[in-house]
Amino acid sequence: GCKGVLVAATDVVAIPKVLRAANVLAQFLDNDEDGIIDVQEAAASMDQHGALLVMFANSTVLDDTNLTKFEKSNWLQDEEGDETGVPLGSSARRLQAFLDIAFARALRAETVHFAGRSNGRSLADGGEKHKEKGGNVSADPHLTCLHRPDRICDATLEEAFHLYTDSGLAFAYPEVFSTNSTWNSTLYQAAMVATADCVMPNSTDDADMDDDQNESESDSESDSDSDTWEEGVFPNCSGIYHYSDDTCDSACLVTEYFHHLIASFNGEYSWGRADLMRHYPNSSRNLGVCNNATWRAKEWEACRDKDIQASRRALQDQDPLGFAILADPRFKLPLKMPTGTYQPPSVLSSSAASSGHRW
Repeated sequence: GCKGVLVAATDVVAIPKVLRAANVLAQFLDNDEDGIIDVQEAAASMDQHGALLVMFANSTVLDDTNLTKFEKSNWLQDEEGDETGVPLGSSARRLQAFLDIAFARALRAETVHFAGRSNGRSLADGGEKHKEKGGNVSADPHLTCLHRPDRICDATLEEAFHLYTDSGLAFAYPEVFSTNSTWNSTLYQAAMVATADCVMPNSTDDADMDDDQNESESDSESDSDSDTWEEGVFPNCSGIYHYSDDTCDSACLVTEYFHHLIASFNGEYSWGRADLMRHYPNSSRNLGVCNNATWRAKEWEACRDKDIQASRRALQDQDPLGFAILADPRFKLPLKMPTGTYQPPSVLSSSAASSGHRW
């Protein structure tokens, strides 16, 4: 039977933030907001396995939970409330009127013992754990985009996308989107080309990694971590992607790469991720993404700050393989950055309703 697709949170996470996460995930699933899921096979996979985006107040709380038992699972993605923007309007509450699947379900518990795969770190982590009590606090609770204040640019855009791609698209089109090296998917190959000589694997054997992408149901029981990635050699290397978190195996590397592609195209990077600013308070800094005239970005080079069209051109020029994946109409990828306000039509015509799976 189906288990549903859930956004869950501890009781200290503000409900508007939970609703924002649910809206963003809904917009990744139905990017044109016509009320019909864009890739039905992806949503069905998520529904069948109970894909879950679970929210904690901050990374300190997350660190105190048990997220190790099923760390290879594709079905769980964590997100921190202090890296989630407060919705700019109240219309996020409309979501529940359109969804049959309970995306927004807050868990009333002091401690949550969910266990799931940790997809390395989010960009906002800066590669290190947050140690300060209570996590990080932003001066802007909305986390509006640095160069477009009418939009929110927060970690939700990254974490919800990870859940959609890892638990949905990777199973709908494994030959294209699987992160498991045994598939040698189109996405995996593009990530390896983008990485080039900038990170060095301890091992290239990740056959035990993400067995569920090889039609196995036992992914959550796998304890293999044979494929981890040592610190890269940036800037003395030629790749445009240099991700050097030693907690991130090759499948994780591909997951993060996929987000870099979409964020370079949809405006997330060019408009400016607000949650990154707290980690670089001196403002005139290398945030880890997007080259400019004076620096190579520390993690991802194929985008440009402030100008979405320039960012798309940079992606196409610097990573033609990745750009081709985004441009392929067969896969209906969510190329529009979610606003956090999911607004499908309340009533679909009978012809539209019969043409696809309605929410």
